[in-house]
Amino acid sequence: MSHLTIGKTLLLQCAHFEERHLAVLVGMERGKRLVIYADLPPKALNELQKNPAIQIRYAHEGTLYGFDTLLLSLPTAPGQPLFLTYPQDIQDCDQRREKRLICNFPARLETSQGEQPCLVQDVSASAVRVALPPDKKKALLFEKGEPMRLNFSVISPHNSFAFHCDLLREFMIGGRRFAVLMLRQDDHTSHALLQNWVEDAYASPVPPSCY
Repeated sequence: MSHLTIGKTLLLQCAHFEERHLAVLVGMERGKRLVIYADLPPKALNELQKNPAIQIRYAHEGTLYGFDTLLLSLPTAPGQPLFLTYPQDIQDCDQRREKRLICNFPARLETSQGEQPCLVQDVSASAVRVALPPDKKKALLFEKGEPMRLNFSVISPHNSFAFHCDLLREFMIGGRRFAVLMLRQDDHTSHALLQNWVEDAYASPVPPSCY
């Protein structure tokens, strides 16, 4: 963990929200806590009151690293440093390095709670991002790792697809709710189907809409 040093610029993300905020590591007690400074907006501070979980991301020599941590105490005034638990593990956190295609396919999720309407918004060889309807009563609709089945069709109901997935994460962007679903690793047929579709799009002389 020698590359996590005082003065390192960090990206801070509150649990379940996509917006990230710049932060700087200003102190640490190895094995105990980190001290960072971040000028957080009221929305982020309100979220931390409900859920103290924080994700930290930072770059080192061209690689993106990250870890999960918890806020030890809420700041009592703007501009105060944040005290976080010391990370147990730092990982290469980019879990979707594959090429992704933007799309908008009406879909439905089959979960233990019943069926949930959604919209498929991007696809890669191993994962799908879907937009979910708003639900102001719940911070989270699903549990991380929860198994589910994604059903959607392209243009015609006759062109239908179904994938067994596990929830990687659920988050908010600008008040909208999204989820990233990972295909089961042993579902080689579905992986090959999506990979071929993405590669065919990128092989086209017309560049696709992508990330």
